Amino acid sequence: MNVMESVIVDRTVFDVINGELIIDNKTPIMLYGTEYLDNYRMLAETAFSVRLSQWRRAYAESWSKGNENKFLDFGCGFSPIIAQISVRDWLEWTGTWYGTDINEESGTLPHMKDRWVPPQEVNLKQYDVVCFFDVLEHLRNYKEVLKKIKVGNAIVVTVPCWNEWDKLGNITAWRHYKPSEHVLYGSANGWIREIEKCGFKLLDHSTQETAMGRLDSHTFAFRRVR
Repeated sequence: MNVMESVIVDRTVFDVINGELIIDNKTPIMLYGTEYLDNYRMLAETAFSVRLSQWRRAYAESWSKGNENKFLDFGCGFSPIIAQISVRDWLEWTGTWYGTDINEESGTLPHMKDRWVPPQEVNLKQYDVVCFFDVLEHLRNYKEVLKKIKVGNAIVVTVPCWNEWDKLGNITAWRHYKPSEHVLYGSANGWIREIEKCGFKLLDHSTQETAMGRLDSHTFAFRRVR
């Protein structure tokens, strides 16, 4: 990792990866067990989640390259997109959606039948579009994951972004500061630079989720070019 320096905020040590992206390398990661999954199961049943899933699905599918694509919801949890496809008979015009998660309990959910990919069996090169919805900020090994994407294929990334770098001084008061859950924090430019360093080209940057009410939530589309 290309760490430039370290900064200390409220006695927490963050390593600066680039000018506007930092990583907390010290805090233990929480276990994403039944309680965590149940919380997102309840959220997935709200009218807002249905609208959000519709938008996310349409956005991801807009970066596919044909009608027989494979989409992977990486870190899917309850996977409201797949749940809505199942419950509402949303037709899959451009391909088929699959899901994987560190919590294998996700694979036992009824709507995940025939769509679940056990984490130990995931081959990211098989998917035309891999979606990281609220996932990369949880991963210290994000570089290892991104480098498994096939050249020519796309990723969609939704992450919380601060607006100015000077928020670093107040990061522990930020709504998206979640010690033991989030380990990466950054601005939109910080995320773009870091993902581009992993061999990707930025295709689009959307703040639609912020407009929908998920404050500071940004969505990016990238294609791997090298």
